[in-house]
Amino acid sequence: MRQERLKALGLMASGVAHDVNNALSPIVGFAELIQKMEANLCDDSKRYLHYIRTAGGDIAHIVARLREFYCQRDDDASLQYLNLNALSEQVVDMMRPRWRDIPQANGVTIEVSMELDPAMPKMPGRESEVREALTNLLLNAVDSMPRSGKIVLRTRVLPPGKNGDDIGPSHVAVEICDTGTGMTEETRKRCLEPFFSTKGRHGTGLGLAMVYGVMERHQGSVEIQSELGIGSTFRLLFPVRDGLSACEAAGETARPTEPLRILCIDDEPLLRELIKELLKCEGHDVVACDSGKSGLDEFRRSRKCGRSFDVVMTDLGMPCLDGRQIAKIIKEESPETAVVLLTGWGVFANDPAEETEGENTAVDGILSKPPQSRALREILGRFRPVRHIAAV
Repeated sequence: MRQERLKALGLMASGVAHDVNNALSPIVGFAELIQKMEANLCDDSKRYLHYIRTAGGDIAHIVARLREFYCQRDDDASLQYLNLNALSEQVVDMMRPRWRDIPQANGVTIEVSMELDPAMPKMPGRESEVREALTNLLLNAVDSMPRSGKIVLRTRVLPPGKNGDDIGPSHVAVEICDTGTGMTEETRKRCLEPFFSTKGRHGTGLGLAMVYGVMERHQGSVEIQSELGIGSTFRLLFPVRDGLSACEAAGETARPTEPLRILCIDDEPLLRELIKELLKCEGHDVVACDSGKSGLDEFRRSRKCGRSFDVVMTDLGMPCLDGRQIAKIIKEESPETAVVLLTGWGVFANDPAEETEGENTAVDGILSKPPQSRALREILGRFRPVRHIAAV
């Protein structure tokens, strides 16, 4: 029965991920296009667009983590170098309306200050998860001060242990201290439990449990100091560990691709337009179609004219003729044409795209939504233009 429930959860998570990622794709993608194409944007506009892209990407990562309810994730997936000082500054800036503007409108004044250690080393981790954890802690601190107060966000490098063989720091810490209502000892001991909340119907009890999960995945820990009526300090402890190979793999700059002739098939109008514009910005010749049937007709028509496509990018989930069927037909008629599947399901264990890539040689690559320029460049870098002759 438990396995059946997990399977049902997986199917539901896949559907949620598909719909959310489809809705997010235009937000993230067009924000990126504006950043790239509009040279005269003021600094504030550039920063706001960056926040839109960042928040959209974080939502996509949150949805993707639904798979952790029923599938173990690769520990080295999506690792990158983290600058905890820059990440802390970004969280404070992004959350400014929540800790400054909204409370001020209600007559509450909250001051936020930062004390950032300039000696903080970069460390391997998942940026979206750490940013989400810091955001939760900052918002919890704001909620704990209904009558004004102060918040200090501090980063610091902890000295090595007492063992004389230790070289360099063993841990780094990020602390969020507030002068809020504080917690009783009983509440402090239970606050990391899932679904435990002191906010009544306004709280879910999942925020601090999520923070605990993030630290577990980063091999770190959470320390809490609190006194009722005085305030609280939440300390996130990250071990200083070697993750160069994983980080370098995630941080490689995708090489520029040669101009390709690409057929894009997607039944979502905004997504179709987004992918077309992203590809055109990379210098490719793009034709877009709104269904599997019209895409196949265009593919065959172009091939007869001697202008076959180098790559076909097709949405996986479409009515009547889905991406797998299109890939199979195209490979039967033109084996040299590369086929890339676009999927909004995310990377789930029961993702049909994952099964397709592993078992169906008709697929040369899979691209998750929301698509971004770097990911497009990376996957298209595998392919080269092919000289075609008219089909007989």
